[in-house]
Amino acid sequence: MDWPTIIVHISGLSIVFFYALSRFNTPPPLMPTASEDSPKLATTIRQWFQMREPSTPLVYPPPRANTTAFKFWLYRNIYAFIGVGIYLLASQVPGVRAPIPQLIALFGHDKLPELDLTNGLVLAVLLVALSRMPPLSRADAALRRLLYERASIPAKQLEFQRSLYGADYHPEARLLQKVRKALEADGFDLADIVYDPNATTRSLWTKTSLLIEQLQAWSTDDHYTTALAILREPGSEKLTADRVREAYEALKGDARTCLAALRNAPGAEETQLRDMRFRQECKMLLDAIYCLLARIALRSHYSFNDATAAVRRAGFHIQTSTAPLPNKNDLVALVLLLFLVTTIPLGYRVGFGRAAMITLVYLLSILTPIYLAAEWPNLLRRAPGKLPPIAFPLLTGLVAAALGFVVTVVGNSLLLPKALCGATPALLCSLDRWINNTHPWTVLILCFSAALSVLMMVGRYPGEKEFQGFGRYRQWASLSDALLLAGLVLGLMTLYVLPRLTQLNPGQFDWTTLIRPVITAFFIGLVVPTWYRGNARQISDDWQHRHTGDPGSDKAVQPISGGFGRV
Repeated sequence: MDWPTIIVHISGLSIVFFYALSRFNTPPPLMPTASEDSPKLATTIRQWFQMREPSTPLVYPPPRANTTAFKFWLYRNIYAFIGVGIYLLASQVPGVRAPIPQLIALFGHDKLPELDLTNGLVLAVLLVALSRMPPLSRADAALRRLLYERASIPAKQLEFQRSLYGADYHPEARLLQKVRKALEADGFDLADIVYDPNATTRSLWTKTSLLIEQLQAWSTDDHYTTALAILREPGSEKLTADRVREAYEALKGDARTCLAALRNAPGAEETQLRDMRFRQECKMLLDAIYCLLARIALRSHYSFNDATAAVRRAGFHIQTSTAPLPNKNDLVALVLLLFLVTTIPLGYRVGFGRAAMITLVYLLSILTPIYLAAEWPNLLRRAPGKLPPIAFPLLTGLVAAALGFVVTVVGNSLLLPKALCGATPALLCSLDRWINNTHPWTVLILCFSAALSVLMMVGRYPGEKEFQGFGRYRQWASLSDALLLAGLVLGLMTLYVLPRLTQLNPGQFDWTTLIRPVITAFFIGLVVPTWYRGNARQISDDWQHRHTGDPGSDKAVQPISGGFGRV
């Protein structure tokens, strides 16, 4: 590829990238309302093909006005890199860009001038134009809506709300008895006021009534009165608690009619239709109640642990993790980091298909010690002053190497050119290539993952006094871990991997082959062990808070995530 072509492709890539950065600030339409018998995904896809333009709501301000700087940067760049990935795919794979003229012809004249789609500038402009036309514009809006939800500050509230939705609910017998008496006075049959974990219509209505009564109990508790008095509907002066109570009172008539019909004529078609409609309305009200409970608990308590304890006292059995596991934000940030330091540099060297395969191998080698530690925490335990156990890093390395082998063999069987394999089946050809050409990389992955697991075991998360001034970066990164992991990879590449690769394939490797794994190891070592230790500290503090009631106590703490104890 000559320099003029490279400059044109960089210009096209820049157009897509900066357009996506600007486009991210355009508020998307609201999620369409899905009926009970229609999945949300199907409803969203159906909206893509509607010609009527959905109105843009005020509930979505520009994300930078409703988020932290880090989350805004993270999800804005994710959106931009998705656009860059589509551009690279269309520019590198002829089969992807071939249908573009036909797509454009659907929205204009069928006799378009012939366009040179190998020109990066032309391709970039066409991709931008297509992204503004339905159904692609609606798919783009759905993507931005998803990223908005993850980036916004209420993401913690949404996460808490979903945990309430999925938690087992076991109300106190006293509360259930109070609800039964109140509903009996309202004309309900006591046989219909039963609660069990099964999602029957009777149980659904009883749960709704129990949670309304729980809100009423919180309204008389000084700890929650302030939150109940200030939480209002978006764009309205109406209190959210009042709206929820009014919706509950309005639903009582339908509840009496529906429950009576289920007793007297359960098999009638009208009863089935009424039951389906009532359950849908009841679930919508429950969603509003979960949202309000989450907002009240988070607004009334200074820590997430205290808010969780409050809803536990209300009867929700929320399961908390006993080991650090990455959430969606963590996984997104990790994939983005690997995309920047591995996929892009390798893409122009070995092709983006193979670069994506190598990135997946690295991702699995990072996640392997994290999930193994959560599954078998006893492997991490070590006596004070003793060396860490060898079983955990050994198991981690072997599992990561096995996963990397599977990904490499399967990926190569899909990516190897047919001319290289001839009549040999693709899978056998890939296996032969691994044996004779690329197995030293598997050794690198084994040692990389094992070393990462050791850093997770032996490290220490800094205390708050060490976060002063320039040392604040130590909340998120550790330079010593980065240098240790990069040094190990550099030594392994120099002493074993590169000499072995040169012996297998003379003249095909240079200094960039040596330096790329070292750069990846540096950035992974910079953030991943620190993330693990920080989350281990949080889990340890949470356990102490729930079992001693004193998060600042210096008492010994039961190790929650392997052998950390109080990290």
